[in-house]
Amino acid sequence: MTKSNIVNDAFTELGLSGYVYNLQPEDLQTALTMLESLVARLDVAGIELNWPFAASLNDVAGNVTVDLPFWAHSGLVALLAIDLSAGFGKTVAASTSLKAKLGYETMVSVSAIPNPIAKNHMVGLGSGNKPWRMWRVFVMPDLSRRVTVSSESIQPDIGAKIE
Repeated sequence: MTKSNIVNDAFTELGLSGYVYNLQPEDLQTALTMLESLVARLDVAGIELNWPFAASLNDVAGNVTVDLPFWAHSGLVALLAIDLSAGFGKTVAASTSLKAKLGYETMVSVSAIPNPIAKNHMVGLGSGNKPWRMWRVFVMPDLSRRVTVSSESIQPDIGAKIE
């Protein structure tokens, strides 16, 4: 699948493809730029789509192969169709809006990366840390302070002379 295929699918979703409307090269380039900026917005929001970004918005090419996950295709097409609709004077169908909403929720639930939470010794009392058990706090120990011994330092020197 290429970026142009996704753009053509978005135009089909809007009803602007086929024999009714002839797409001009400027329309395709505008749609490719909007697709690139849409995926950049999703990437900033924490949604990883393995997208091959162009160096700049002026260098967006439509023949670039995209390894888009199967579950993200319809949502991305619907979101792009909504972005394109205002520029082409089309109203978005309710089914397209629903596809975009469900697709975005799917992308968020599948690929959004949660922020790690740093735990410390100030954990609230409701989480198993009771005042009479403060010597065994339910927090992972700090593993960065451990001393590791490599197997090379344990190995005896076989060629050493014993006197």
